[in-house]
Amino acid sequence: MNRKIKRHTFSILFISAFVILGVVALITALAGDREDDGGGRNEPDITDAQNYENVQGGRFDEYVWLAESGFMRLETGNSERINGLVAHGDLFYYLYLEHLENPVSQEQAEDSESWEPFLSLAHIKGINQLGAVMTTVTIPMEHWDSLVFGFDISNTNEVVIIAQTVDWDGHGPLYYSRYDFDGNLLLREELLGIGTEWSAQEAHFDKDGFVALTGLDSRFENSVIIFDDNLAVIREKSIASNVFTFIGDGAYVYLSGEGASTLRKADIITGASIRELPLAHQDIASIHLAGENSPFDFYVVTRHRIYGYDTETREAEPVLNFVESHINLIGSYHIAFTADGNIAISQEQIDLATHIWTVELAILSPVHRDTLADRDHILLGGFRLRPLFIEEVMRFNQSNPEVQILLHNYWDISDEMGLRQAIERFNLDIIAGNIPDIILFEPLGDEFDLIRVRDSLIRQGVLVDLYPFIDADPELNREDFFQNVLEGLEDADGALPVIGNWLRITSMIALTPSALSENWAFGDFLDVMEQSVGAGHLEPLGNRMTGVDFLTTILEYMGDNFVDKDAGISHFESENFIRLLNLTASIPANEEWYMNWRPIFDSLISEEQMIELIGFGGYTGLSDVRGPAGEIPPQFTYIGFPGTSGGAHRVEISETFSIFASSQHQDAAWQFVRETLLPGATERIALTLRIDDFENRLEASYEMTTQDKNVMRELMNQLTVHRPISGTIIMIVTEEFSAFYRGMQTAEDTARIIQNRVAIYLSERAG
Repeated sequence: MNRKIKRHTFSILFISAFVILGVVALITALAGDREDDGGGRNEPDITDAQNYENVQGGRFDEYVWLAESGFMRLETGNSERINGLVAHGDLFYYLYLEHLENPVSQEQAEDSESWEPFLSLAHIKGINQLGAVMTTVTIPMEHWDSLVFGFDISNTNEVVIIAQTVDWDGHGPLYYSRYDFDGNLLLREELLGIGTEWSAQEAHFDKDGFVALTGLDSRFENSVIIFDDNLAVIREKSIASNVFTFIGDGAYVYLSGEGASTLRKADIITGASIRELPLAHQDIASIHLAGENSPFDFYVVTRHRIYGYDTETREAEPVLNFVESHINLIGSYHIAFTADGNIAISQEQIDLATHIWTVELAILSPVHRDTLADRDHILLGGFRLRPLFIEEVMRFNQSNPEVQILLHNYWDISDEMGLRQAIERFNLDIIAGNIPDIILFEPLGDEFDLIRVRDSLIRQGVLVDLYPFIDADPELNREDFFQNVLEGLEDADGALPVIGNWLRITSMIALTPSALSENWAFGDFLDVMEQSVGAGHLEPLGNRMTGVDFLTTILEYMGDNFVDKDAGISHFESENFIRLLNLTASIPANEEWYMNWRPIFDSLISEEQMIELIGFGGYTGLSDVRGPAGEIPPQFTYIGFPGTSGGAHRVEISETFSIFASSQHQDAAWQFVRETLLPGATERIALTLRIDDFENRLEASYEMTTQDKNVMRELMNQLTVHRPISGTIIMIVTEEFSAFYRGMQTAEDTARIIQNRVAIYLSERAG
């Protein structure tokens, strides 16, 4: 609820001009938004597309991996997950544990002391590439609470399982067992030489009979224990994590080194290090042996991609992008690589109708991108495609076989590249003619630069007007949506280039003094801030804001007081801006002075703070501003942000969709976009652009009081769409403020320099 918008760094949008591949109009339009700071600090231009392959991943970007047979639901009995996935011959084998009630009562049992309330069965099913079950092996486990750490199918077609019989304390012996395909036990031996405090996590098998267990030792550090083909312990070794695999030829690879960025190849028998294999990825999840026909020695799996690794060249090449393949690794998952080069991935999914977890299997094959145009695929590009959205795309594809959405994720918050690089990557796609049909922007948190990229495309007229699609739609009308928000998304000509159903409100709440009203101006805001700081309250706009945080927050949400974007003029020499500079300088610039955090209610009611920045995006109530009895005090008022037209409550659209005018599949692209706008389009608990969904969810909220709901309704009808000023302008202001804060120039000189630099910047953009 009390979410501060803290800004320390700002990415800068650069879109350069090229006339390439017949997209002259679009590229020329994009070129107009290259940002210059007005003071000679130009970032380097992207002057050609020569680095396009390097940025995109070269050969990897020629293909997209798709599940040609769709996502197949695996049979798992009463279990919600599987315990392993193995590719063997022409089949994929998976194992799951099923717990059944013991049909024999304790009174009926011959030995009641050894009687167990449940029976545990391990089912191993072999399926073909179409998902048909070709073989089933059922194995009774020794104990109803047995844990399976891994299984394999040997070269002699035997099932190998490593399991643990767990006692009430969570301990117990580990067993290596072999079964035939009729479920008959062939061999069962306890794995000796493991300390009682050692905790297993995963089993690994080598084609030559070696076995390894990764887990935690008695000091809770990652380690691996390796057994020879006679199940004798060869060694125990500390490793960086449980990332480990046998790669054949008497060698194994494991993760080592600080920062989990180095792989090491070692000899199984001697343990000697054979080679260090550097890898520039910090989020390695697992390593897998490559098949005999693969050009790689093994595969490295990260959160976002799979890389093929060549131990001779020490090079990792991108192979697969999970997002593009509609793979959503939000739960436990398993990966198997086939001899013919396909990749099988199991993933857990929640069935929204029954709220039961299921397991689906996708068998992915590479498809050349040049062939996609003939198959009516729609390319949807986005910045930070979240798991829930990917699930929605997958469900759409499953229910709409004639319109298939392909995903291209330009950036994720934990990706190897930064947002600035991701924007350049997007620009390079445009330059190379790889323009998506649909573009999704999700500017949550501090990513105001994504709003700026979106607004740049709007200004340049390269996006389709969505009003004709809405007007022609049999199930949608303009009146279905909050008109004030819909109109705020329009461009200067009244067209609707973007739309999105999920909203977030940012406003300001005040312990309203007589000087303030809902039509307050920026000067009124400064009066209150100066009064608060003058009284010794150094956090006038909320907990944990430094001076620079305070200044950048004002510019992000109230920058229209100093920049008229439509007219292309600025007012940084105004008296109010000079007052803002002096006020900011009186707020400490470091974070060591932070006071103890206090709830919004306490800070406001005690008058230590008179205004609070507040944001919310759901129906969980306004608990932060309620008193002990659950009431919102009458002197608390949502006054919005001060501006030339009075208080304004800002709304950010958390997911906005646009269709590029260059798309050859606009009608098909609309089929997907409209799905997000229909009643009950998703189970997300979010404020919606649709009025009926908003009202239904508001009424269903048990966390909101009647007063909360009335406040929410009032705010929704007063919202204005947030359009932040340029990040370059904010950078100019913070740079010059730094010089002022260090005493290098006066507030008046600072304001004049800022005004001159911004004026140059605005004039260059206008020209």
